[in-house]
Order: sequence, then structure tokens, then C-alpha cells
Amino acid sequence: MKFCVDKSVEVELQPQTNNDEKMKWVVSCCPMKKCGTLMKRLGKGWSSFSSNQNLKSGDVCVFEMIPNLNDNGDLVFRVWIYRAANYE
Repeated sequence: MKFCVDKSVEVELQPQTNNDEKMKWVVSCCPMKKCGTLMKRLGKGWSSFSSNQNLKSGDVCVFEMIPNLNDNGDLVFRVWIYRAANYE
């Protein structure tokens, strides 16, 4: 995620669902250092996204970066959610 190496940016998350409903959330992506390694952290907006998507411990989110920007110039990610309960 080279796009947010040295500053916070907003990204748009679009969860992929089995219905035709198009939902999207704007979430901040913040750089942080942990043990000397630069990492990215989803911040403001993530709580709303995870709550609305009913994410549980063990669920896996796969982020697919879309090659184009949204109308606000934000990067867009499709989010594929794999529920842990489906694989027990």
C-alpha cells in the first residue's frame, strides 16, 4: 500500500455481497511504525464498516484495489468477506 506511506489518506471500501445493493464506506488509512516496520492501519470509519458488515472474530477480509479513483479522488477497494462460521 505505497499510497499511504507517509500520511493518512481516505479510501473507499465496497463490500461484495450476494445482492445488488451497492454499499460503500470512506475509511482512513493511517501509516504507523511497529517494531521498526512501517504498517498501515484502518482508522476512522472502520468501526462503522465492521459493525454494519457484522464482522466477527475469525472472519477474513480480502481487499482488492480497484485501478480507478472515486469521484473524490479516493482509492477504492472491493472487500471480500469470508465468514469463519462458514468454514467450521
